[in-house]
Amino acid sequence: MAKQTNIRLDDAIREAAEDRAKRRGLTLQGYVADLIEADVNQARAAFMPGAATFLAQY
Repeated sequence: MAKQTNIRLDDAIREAAEDRAKRRGLTLQGYVADLIEADVNQARAAFMPGAATFLAQY
């Protein structure tokens, strides 16, 4: 289930983000959600091998 989250952006940052979203064919909401998801998935991917190694040695 998706939850709504509000963020505050400087005007210049918002304009740049809207421009990037438009070039990708996304809404600003979709663009921000994609950025957050990619960051979370990258962190998770970096963490999991280390956790697996730790658990195997423990």
